[in-house]
Amino acid sequence: MKHRIFLILGVAVLFFSSCEKSETSQVTVARGANCLINTSDANLAIFGFNTTALGDYDAYVAKLSQDGSVQWTKTFGTRQTDAFYNGKQAADGNFVACGYAIQNDGATSHALVYKISEHGEAMWSKTFHESDQNQFYCMETVGDSGYIACGYNKAKTSANRRLYIVRMDLEGNALWSKTVKTKASIGNDFDAAYWVLTDTDGGFLICGALAEPSSSQYGFLMKLSPQGDSLWTKRFEGLAFSIDRAPDGGLILGGQKKVNSNQNLYMAKYSATYDMEWEHTYESSYYGYGTKVVACQDGSYALTGICLASQSLNYDAPIVLVDATGTQKWFKVFGGSKMDQSFGMVQSPDGNLCTAGMSLSSGSSTILLDKVSQSDGSLIWQKELK
Repeated sequence: MKHRIFLILGVAVLFFSSCEKSETSQVTVARGANCLINTSDANLAIFGFNTTALGDYDAYVAKLSQDGSVQWTKTFGTRQTDAFYNGKQAADGNFVACGYAIQNDGATSHALVYKISEHGEAMWSKTFHESDQNQFYCMETVGDSGYIACGYNKAKTSANRRLYIVRMDLEGNALWSKTVKTKASIGNDFDAAYWVLTDTDGGFLICGALAEPSSSQYGFLMKLSPQGDSLWTKRFEGLAFSIDRAPDGGLILGGQKKVNSNQNLYMAKYSATYDMEWEHTYESSYYGYGTKVVACQDGSYALTGICLASQSLNYDAPIVLVDATGTQKWFKVFGGSKMDQSFGMVQSPDGNLCTAGMSLSSGSSTILLDKVSQSDGSLIWQKELK
C-alpha cells in the first residue's frame, strides 16, 4: 500500500508527471489543484495543472473569490508536461509558484519556479537541474529577500532520490543549493522534502519522507541554517507531507502512519524547541494519508488528504479536526462515486475551512473545492472547476 503515496501525491494523481503531452491527447479535460492559499485581499488562489484542447499539460493558477467563483485563470508551460505543486503570495502582492517541467526527451525534468503578477501574468520563470530528474514540491517566501524551495532530484540510472533545496533571491537566481542524501547506505529509496517553513532565527524547517518500498516508512523534520547547512534531523515512523506554525510557536505536522495493516492520517505536535509533545493517528478504514495540515485560530488543528474505505480505487477527501491535545473532534469524508482527493486547505477569514483537490466523479478530472464548517464539519458548499 505504501507505493500509493508516491503514485498519487500532487499531479501524479493523474499519472501525468512522467508522460509527454502528446501521449495523452485523448484526454479532453484534466485538471487538479495541488495547493490552496488565502490572498492578502481576502480571496483564494489555487495552483495545479490543466490540459488544453490538444491534451497538453500546463501549470495552472486561478484566483477565486471566497465563495469559490473564478476571478481569473492562467496556464503556463511548454510542449511537455508542466505543473505547479505549490504557491505563495510574495511580499509585493504578486505570486510565486513551484513545480516541475518535463523536458523534450520525456525522461528528464527540471524543477520549476514562476513569478506571477497579481493579475496572473508571468513576470519571470526559472528552472533548476542538478541531476536528470528534479522537482520542487513546496516553496516559501523569505521575508523580502527572496524564496526557498524544496523537493528532490535523482539520476535516470538510479532509483535513489535525494533531498533538493534551493535558496533564491527576489529574481529567482540561486543563492545556494543543497542536495542531501539521507540514507546513503540503502538503495532504491524515495527520499523527498515535501514542505519548508522559515524559522524565527532565519533558518528553515523542512519535513518529508524517507521511504523504502520494501521496508519501513519514515518521516523527518529537519532544521537548516540560513546558509542551508543541516543542524539536526528528527526521524519517526510514518511520513510527513506538511507543517504549519502552531499558536504557541511550535509546529503541527501532518502525514501518514501505518498502524497494524492500515495506513492512517497522522498528526504530530512539536514544542517551540521542536520536541515532540504528542502524536496521533486517525483511522479512515482501509487507507489514508494527510496532505495538508492547518493550525486554526482557536488552537485546534485540521488535516485533509486522501482516504479509502475499501480496496477499491474510489478514494475520498477527508477532513479531521482535533483539539490542542490531538483528540479528534470530528472526521468527515467528502467525495462522489469515483476518485476524490484533497491537497490544499486554508482556514477562511470567517473561521471555516476550505479545501482544494481533484475529482474524477463527474467523468473527467476536475478541480474540487469544498467549504466546510469548522464547528462540526458540515458542508457549506462544494464546487467543481471543469
